[in-house]
Amino acid sequence: MGFEYKILVDLTQQQSLELQNLILEQPCFSRKSDFKYDYIEFRHPNNLDQKYMPNLRLLFEADGIYICNNSTTSIWDDLTIIRNHIETNHLTYRIFDYSD
Repeated sequence: MGFEYKILVDLTQQQSLELQNLILEQPCFSRKSDFKYDYIEFRHPNNLDQKYMPNLRLLFEADGIYICNNSTTSIWDDLTIIRNHIETNHLTYRIFDYSD
C-alpha cells in the first residue's frame, strides 16, 4: 500500500471531465479499469512495465479525488497539474490524509 490522500474539492461533472482530460494529455498518465473502478494511473518513465505497481493512482469520486501514491509521501509530487487547475479555477479544496 502507498500513501493515501483525498483532495476534497467540489467539482461539477464537467469540471471533473475537463480535469481528467487535462491529466490524460500528459504522457505518463493513462486510464485503467478493473472489475470495480475506473481510475487514472501515473508511471514514471523508468516504471513503464505493467507488471510493476504504478507510481500513483487517481480515482475521481463525488467528493473529490482519491490518490494512492506508491512512490513518495508528498501529495503534489507529479500532480502539479491538478493543483494548478484547482487554483487557477479558484476552487476551494482541502487535503485529507488517511494516515492521520
